[in-house]
Amino acid sequence: MIAMRFRLRVLCCALASAAFIGCEKDATVPVERSSFTTDDGMTYRTLIIGDEEWMAENLKTNVFCNGDEIQAVTVNSQWTNATGAATSVYRNNANNVPIYGRLYNAAAVNDERGVCPCGWRVPQPSDWAKLIERLDQDAQTEVFGVQSPIAGGALKAIGTVESGDGLWQRANTGATDLLGFSGLPAGCRSRTGAYHSIGNAAFFWTSQQRGEDEHIAQYLAAGSAGISKAGYPMNSGFSIRCMRSL
Repeated sequence: MIAMRFRLRVLCCALASAAFIGCEKDATVPVERSSFTTDDGMTYRTLIIGDEEWMAENLKTNVFCNGDEIQAVTVNSQWTNATGAATSVYRNNANNVPIYGRLYNAAAVNDERGVCPCGWRVPQPSDWAKLIERLDQDAQTEVFGVQSPIAGGALKAIGTVESGDGLWQRANTGATDLLGFSGLPAGCRSRTGAYHSIGNAAFFWTSQQRGEDEHIAQYLAAGSAGISKAGYPMNSGFSIRCMRSL
């Protein structure tokens, strides 16, 4: 048995096949590593946390659950003006897909055909809140802005580009990857179609819209151990982590 302890307002110990996260009240939650293969032949690593299973890597698919293709958009003006579901690859470089997954607009998240594999879904803000609260019992998950000053670090993959052992830029502040969530800085596509922030930021869509023109997403940054929630334009291109209830 291999055991390590981290003090991040939680106590954690990692075993060969599972990790156990406990708050200071000694409640423990098992975290098991698993994987599954989708109907379109893609295999994803997963984390089983209590009664939920989360993807441990970003969604890569270009088809809906029913097999219909998601429109792939490379031209900036077409991305800006897209009214339906759309997906793209950072800087239109297919080599980014196996590492960072694909980027999707909010219409893809909202599409009734299901952007996630069948049986899986885009997490609600409440699902993210539950995950964050496992890592920080003092988190303020109801707020917009910084919800926790430490949980983001626990969700980020470790290492930096500069040190040659990771993909995050700069110090990759607070990164511990306690759960094996391995959040990567996949960057985003702005509403103008421009790509930016690879190496510096990760944006994950939730399932919830905010008003008529915005959709809610979670945000991780290289220079912060925090995690934030905010509303972004519907035609932004962000990553997706799918999950399901067990």
